[in-house]
Amino acid sequence: MGITVSYWNNLESVRRWKASLEHQEAQKPGHEKWNSAFKTRIAKVEREYDI
Repeated sequence: MGITVSYWNNLESVRRWKASLEHQEAQKPGHEKWNSAFKTRIAKVEREYDI
């Protein structure tokens, strides 16, 4: 299992990516193999800083 993080400028960009036929085709093998563990979380980054 792994984690993938992606950053988007706005929710409309996320919607377009999700609706992309190329993206949907790429998702199929992952959904078939790991569907029970698959989760999507959308969060807003309020602040970012380095220590």
